[in-house]
Amino acid sequence: MILYVGNLPVHISKDEVKKLFEGYKVSGSPSLKNKKGSALTFVTIEDSSQAQKAINELNNKLVWKQRIVVNQYKRKEAPDPAAKKQNIPSKNINKNIGGEHFPYTFSARDCQKKNTDKLNILHHQLDNGKIDVAFEITWETLTPTAANPCTNETQDDTCPRNDNKKYTGYNNRWLMINKHLAISPFTVKSAIANGFANILGGCIRVPTKSEEHPKNVEQGHYYYNGKYKRYRVAMDNSKPAIIASMDDIKDGFRDIEIQPVIEYYYDRPAAPNGITLKSGMDYYTEVTTDNRKRFILNLSDTPVDRWEKLTYFGPYQFGMNLSLKAGQLNKRHHHRFYKKTGFPMKERVPAIYFMDKDEMAQKVYMGDFERRNDKVDPRGYLRHEYWYDDLMNYSRDKTRRPLCKGDWVYFQSCTDPKNSKKKLIHIGRNFQFKAVFLHQDAVPENQQACDDINLLCDRCAMFGMVDKNASAGGYKGRFRASTLISEQTYGKTDKLKAIIPYIEGKNIQEKTVDIMGWKSSDNEKEVIAKQYLMPLQGSPKPNKRDVGSYFNKTSGMVTGVKKYRHASKKVKTLQMLETFIEIVNREREKYAHQLRRYAQVAAEGIKFSGTVGAENSRVDEIAALIILLDHRVAQHGFKIGLNKSLGLGSIISSVNKIWIRKKNDYDKWISLSISEKDTKDELILKLKDHIPGIDQELQNFKKVDAAINQAIEVEMGLRSSKYPEPHHREYWKRFRDSNEKLSDGVKKSYAG
Repeated sequence: MILYVGNLPVHISKDEVKKLFEGYKVSGSPSLKNKKGSALTFVTIEDSSQAQKAINELNNKLVWKQRIVVNQYKRKEAPDPAAKKQNIPSKNINKNIGGEHFPYTFSARDCQKKNTDKLNILHHQLDNGKIDVAFEITWETLTPTAANPCTNETQDDTCPRNDNKKYTGYNNRWLMINKHLAISPFTVKSAIANGFANILGGCIRVPTKSEEHPKNVEQGHYYYNGKYKRYRVAMDNSKPAIIASMDDIKDGFRDIEIQPVIEYYYDRPAAPNGITLKSGMDYYTEVTTDNRKRFILNLSDTPVDRWEKLTYFGPYQFGMNLSLKAGQLNKRHHHRFYKKTGFPMKERVPAIYFMDKDEMAQKVYMGDFERRNDKVDPRGYLRHEYWYDDLMNYSRDKTRRPLCKGDWVYFQSCTDPKNSKKKLIHIGRNFQFKAVFLHQDAVPENQQACDDINLLCDRCAMFGMVDKNASAGGYKGRFRASTLISEQTYGKTDKLKAIIPYIEGKNIQEKTVDIMGWKSSDNEKEVIAKQYLMPLQGSPKPNKRDVGSYFNKTSGMVTGVKKYRHASKKVKTLQMLETFIEIVNREREKYAHQLRRYAQVAAEGIKFSGTVGAENSRVDEIAALIILLDHRVAQHGFKIGLNKSLGLGSIISSVNKIWIRKKNDYDKWISLSISEKDTKDELILKLKDHIPGIDQELQNFKKVDAAINQAIEVEMGLRSSKYPEPHHREYWKRFRDSNEKLSDGVKKSYAG
């Protein structure tokens, strides 16, 4: 039998592996391979009983503070060639999309705002041609689901404490009503509203409240949830320029015109004999290029054949607030020259760029300064300071004055979607400066969040919005939802033992803690919910405008809304989830435990029932709701709750009964019963008799089937999802590659 031995310490030797397997009659000598910070090998043991004994005794054994993996190695089966011929997905379908795909994508959303005078969105009467409609629905969990995160104040958190005596996670519970699990009306409405906007269209809502820099920054936390975003500009997007003009405008804004330039370095302390370097003067230079940088080998103050004419800017300075100079941090550049390139750009730069650091910190997370190398970096005085680029007290010449004409800056540009011209969007003094922007400014103009009750998108016209100008506060919408209650009830609750890893100082420790389990009142052997310390998959926040993800890399604008894909391959059941968490705990030596959440996870196959309805509805609105509320129509499924990226929270919806009311017979509700055995066509036929045109509207929405066709693949369990390591340099490249392969090779499957 061949055994796979994984998660070995990276520095372990062959002799130490041999010693580990002494007494198990190993054949041959193991060869070690390094992979992702650990080592692995394969061991052959001819005697199957000895091989099984080795698995039983060594699997999960601690070796140098790492729990190793020992199990039987099984060769992967080749794809079935017949499956390809018959156009049937093979078991290796994930190869078509690059293995485990990303858990989410960003999808563009149509948004056409309409004058509410034409919408007739009334509450007090049923309008001509409109219909009141209500649905009795059942939602069923296809995968384990952790919904409605709410803290149970009567139950202490069971999270292990870290060295600061603080809990390392958050304790989340389901909503419970009389021993039933329940999905709140807010969750129901939110899930349906997102799906509705994906079909009919809707505005894009982003955070509108400032979140100041926290007083105590905790390592591993991300503070990017406010209305302002801040990020370090990527090296390939940071371009040099000279300020051509800068004018003060009302409210702290400034109109800045820049002249893009090409940067050249001169790495000698002084010019050749007889030459004096003066800012703004032209010189003739012999130039070479090395790794995209341009270096000056020699220079003259008189013309030399084939030498480039360049302008001298001044001594080389770099680092935050240009606090470093030539020779520091092993930089060899001494002087900076330039040559103009392209056309000038003029743009109004937001006031936040010119705030002092304390004022800026009230609006956005600043990031902390970190020295590059404690031994050679002289900026110890900046330790624990904000990472801040001071544009108002520019000190290139050791004088404190605002940034002005003639100063050297770096900038990031984008292509204006209106005219396809380059547009300045961010500016700073250091090569890798930090850009800051208002999230709302990056939303395309035609997709800005509705804030005027007189002009609404289809989503806001149905589900409501806040009117910043109205004294009443806004419009509550025409959609209503009840709480969805589980058919099953829980009886006995047990305290179960679990081994939880946690951080103490710089070390990973383990602790046995009590977790909760909820058993069915009908069958004590059936667990309907259980508590887990959920793993993280380490997704970075999509706050960067220059990597091509949530923000378009070319235009800098929001590309669309985040949609999670269904992926149940790894976590179809609670037992599979438990196994997955154990593997993650074992394989991840360094883990941001302080960000993990204790969650009450409901089992797969639990059904929830309740009622939703909409008043004064158009036929196309009813068609969109039917697509969302009955999976038979377009195989739609919802994603709700925590850890959607792991595959949790996949829900399908079914309609059991429909009530219809029309204006010409206002006092009468027409009731339609829908059977589980009814096909899609039978369901539509029942509706067609009472809602003229519903079949045509459903046919019109057929074009969105590819965007909402999800439940079938969830039930088949064809896919699993995985993030790359959170700090992997190719994170967003893999994101784009994964989505492109999905588009080309496999039918898309995702949910709002």
